[in-house]
Amino acid sequence: MNGEHELHQGIGAPVRRKEDLRFLTGRGRYAADHDLPGMAHAAMVRSPHAHARIRAIDVGAARSAPGVVAVYTGADFAAAGGKAIPHEASLQGAADVVIRVRPGAGVFIAPQPVLPTDRVRFIGEPVAMVVAESAHAARDAAERVEVDYEALPAVAMASEALQPGAPLVWDECAGNLSVDGEVGDEAAVATAFAKAAHVTRLSTWIQRVTGTPMEPRAAVGDYHGGRYSIWAGTGVGVVRERQTLAGALAVPVESCRALCGDMGGNFGTRNAFPSEYALLPFAARRIGRPVKWVGDRQECFLSDYQGRDLEVQAQLALDAQGNFLGLRGTNISNLGAYSAFFTPLRKGLGIMSGVYRIPAVHFRGLGALSHTAPTTPYRSAGRPEAIFVIERLIDLAAGELGIDPVALRRRNLIPPEAFPYTNGVGVTYDNGEYEKSMDAALALADWKGFEARRTASRARGLARGIGIANYIEGAGGAPRERAEITVESRGRVELVLGTMNSGQGHETSFAQLLTEWLGVPFDSVDFVAHDTDRVAAGGGSHSGRSMRIASLAIGIACDAIVDKGRRIAAQLFEANPKDIEFARGVFTVAGTDRRIGIFEVARAAETQTGLRDELRGRLDGVGDYTVSVGAHPCGSHVCEVEVDPETGVVRIVGWSAIDDVGRAVNPLILHGQTHGATAQGIGQALLENCHYERASGQLLSASFLDYAIPRADDLPSFACGLVEVPAASHRYGIRPGGEGGTTPALGAVVNAVVDALSFLGVRHVEMPATPERVWRAIQAAKAA
Repeated sequence: MNGEHELHQGIGAPVRRKEDLRFLTGRGRYAADHDLPGMAHAAMVRSPHAHARIRAIDVGAARSAPGVVAVYTGADFAAAGGKAIPHEASLQGAADVVIRVRPGAGVFIAPQPVLPTDRVRFIGEPVAMVVAESAHAARDAAERVEVDYEALPAVAMASEALQPGAPLVWDECAGNLSVDGEVGDEAAVATAFAKAAHVTRLSTWIQRVTGTPMEPRAAVGDYHGGRYSIWAGTGVGVVRERQTLAGALAVPVESCRALCGDMGGNFGTRNAFPSEYALLPFAARRIGRPVKWVGDRQECFLSDYQGRDLEVQAQLALDAQGNFLGLRGTNISNLGAYSAFFTPLRKGLGIMSGVYRIPAVHFRGLGALSHTAPTTPYRSAGRPEAIFVIERLIDLAAGELGIDPVALRRRNLIPPEAFPYTNGVGVTYDNGEYEKSMDAALALADWKGFEARRTASRARGLARGIGIANYIEGAGGAPRERAEITVESRGRVELVLGTMNSGQGHETSFAQLLTEWLGVPFDSVDFVAHDTDRVAAGGGSHSGRSMRIASLAIGIACDAIVDKGRRIAAQLFEANPKDIEFARGVFTVAGTDRRIGIFEVARAAETQTGLRDELRGRLDGVGDYTVSVGAHPCGSHVCEVEVDPETGVVRIVGWSAIDDVGRAVNPLILHGQTHGATAQGIGQALLENCHYERASGQLLSASFLDYAIPRADDLPSFACGLVEVPAASHRYGIRPGGEGGTTPALGAVVNAVVDALSFLGVRHVEMPATPERVWRAIQAAKAA
């Protein structure tokens, strides 16, 4: 086997995902599929109150129930030395805007207990865990746990939580204000607004949603050989999962192991560490048996980490010609009961100006605590909210000034020659051709032919509208990634990496990199990412980091392998290493026909025949890379809708997407990511809402009967295209590609709905744009 073959499965090829055969034939292995000998089963006792004092917990009846092995409360966990979950709430990311804490303000990090001992702070919060011989026995016994609650007043909306006299989530946090920060230049903005010929205003709420991944949360905990183990889905990678487990259990990280199988989706719900993941190995040590927990859909609705929930007041200043002068406002992020992340607030504040030249920008960013489940980064954290605001402001301004919305955008786009461009809050965009992307989207959507389609729809009694949203992202994530690659003489290549797959096609796209750079067969690559016994470092899959950072680490490892292989080949051929060329998996002495394949070189290293000591052993390489700059994928999406003015029903009849991901490794996978991400954005724009009752904090949408997600017949056939402007900040020109569809979708949908109804006087519709909400907007406009 000489390693030489065609590179039709390398970078740029639309290769079908190799992992799909495993999934489609029922050979996927998820957390709930993991069983260990002698395993017990757990059930959680959850609070029925959004806010209540725990007076007492009586577990006697539960302990005596049939099949029960043990019952644990927060007091048991604390007595064993357990700590709060060590979340990563920070006002500064590796490559994001820095939020300045306002003078006189502080930052309160609300700690999340694994099991509370004094108060519950959101409905569904676990207060005890029952372990039994079967899952049914555990659930039955959980109903026998008697908790004496003193119900307390609750507050669910962020802005209401900040009002004087609102119920406190934490006594130590006055006014429920966890963070009060700002970005940009307030004085420059005041000057810009003083010169403005026109100011457009928007007050909006980007509502709370939840990921509802196909696979509900599940985990298996064990204690064996002096080590705690957790087998569970994670978006941050097994290395960080292990670190968090060790922190919660207050044990050395070397005493913990984290494993992960296949994952049925993430979208951010698995990016933070839930209580169950600490409780299961904790219990396993005490009963001497592994413990498994599988959450049902309702308890996941209640206790999954949720997303979005941002209230915004924003203003855009323009001169008489429609040039943007300034942007200002206030973003209030609902953190929930605990400070899991400030990431959505921070990332959104960094790109409030989108892809436009706005000289002066200032935003205040508030993080409010409330009696709701904690919020964490949800697909494209903070960026869909920011793009929704700026794209709605532009459409509103165009309507108020009588300017074509596309022309207004075109006038204010950042031109290619302005890069690298630092926006008004200090975030630097590396490069892009925003007008090129917008023009490609307009052409794909046949924007020029829209008026004829509008006329045809009106003849059928329907209002047709079209909307555009240009977007940019500020992707960051955990900055470090490590790749370990070994070429084996048996014709296999092992790639060990710290980022795993939750639906992105890593087994395929990472293999394409090795096919391109090492010339090995696509099917020869074995991907390892799911066990801290094998993975030394890495940051997981989130914030568009996987391909962007992993490719850099993999590239370094491949360079090391080629360099070592060149030196081995030189010794075998008795040639100078400088005369050894490498291409398509083959080392060749320049100007001769003397050649040897990469797997034969690996065999020489393994057999150690006649090689110097430093070349003996394995043909391998390590790439360990830490990024210091962010990434900025961008693009433009166009949505076309038909609205029934009599019922308010919205039907999406066209969607055109242009995404600039830099160099596309696998266009087929990228288009699939666009489809899924766009579907999630459409879901938020039209359907989804975690509906908490304001007065009680009760979640009224804890099932698919009340929480609507898009179905296939709610979505159009997506027309997708790529604009591949290589990223100037990346060695290979790669930008992230997994979140772009979500980022512009909110603005594109609402812009289209409002455009459809503009002839009736409708200026804005809040999300989700349900039939009732659209109908009410129509009636209000008619009555005005």
